[in-house]
Amino acid sequence: MTSRTRSASRVDSTETSTPNNSDIKSALKEIVSRLDSIEKRIGSVDNRLDSIDGKIKSLEKDLQYQSDSVEILQKEVHALKDDMALVQQLKTSAKESEILSASKCLEIQGTPYHSNEKLLDIVAAVGNLVKTPINPTQIDYAYRNKRKNIVVKFLQSHVRNSVLESAKKVSKSSALTAKDIGYSSSHNKLYVNEFLLFDTRELFHKTRLFQKQFNYKYSWCINQKVYIREQEGKQAIRIHSVSDLKDLNPDYKG
Repeated sequence: MTSRTRSASRVDSTETSTPNNSDIKSALKEIVSRLDSIEKRIGSVDNRLDSIDGKIKSLEKDLQYQSDSVEILQKEVHALKDDMALVQQLKTSAKESEILSASKCLEIQGTPYHSNEKLLDIVAAVGNLVKTPINPTQIDYAYRNKRKNIVVKFLQSHVRNSVLESAKKVSKSSALTAKDIGYSSSHNKLYVNEFLLFDTRELFHKTRLFQKQFNYKYSWCINQKVYIREQEGKQAIRIHSVSDLKDLNPDYKG
């Protein structure tokens, strides 16, 4: 092969391997297009990240609000517990005061009502009947409960206790009647009992019904406390509530 021929061959080879401008532009265009696509995707990711970041911040605010709300509620719960404890203390104190007041009271049952009656005179007559004279200066007040029983409050509990004890002793030997204190036309039986608060009265009433239903021999009340005894010699049982009666006999329906 001649030198000219070899030279021509090299020229042809060079022209074949060199890309033309059109190919380069097309390749560049494709690269730019891909870069644009990547940039758009990056922009979309950035937007999503911003959105997620916004949601995270919103959640952080919500969590902080919830945390603050929980803390406020906890403080309110503690305050409420303190208030409830105070209310319970006040209830207990009021109940103790009520019991203390009731310990100075007795109830006279069986005296007929008269519009012009003098209660202190009736109380004095009852005291004489049970052999325990009562001076009006020993009495705080007296009233008739719904035109029925007479409630007397003494200034001192020991005076009331003396009247009650004497009344029990006298009534054991003979039944007391309204006629014994001057009611000539009445033969009502006369009773002198401890004054019972409403809750105690209700519980004592149910205890007496229980006593009759299940053949218990004794039930009584002293100082606002209710007791029951099944038989002579058996232990006295303190009744705090109806549930105590149900514990004694499941057949009791209350």
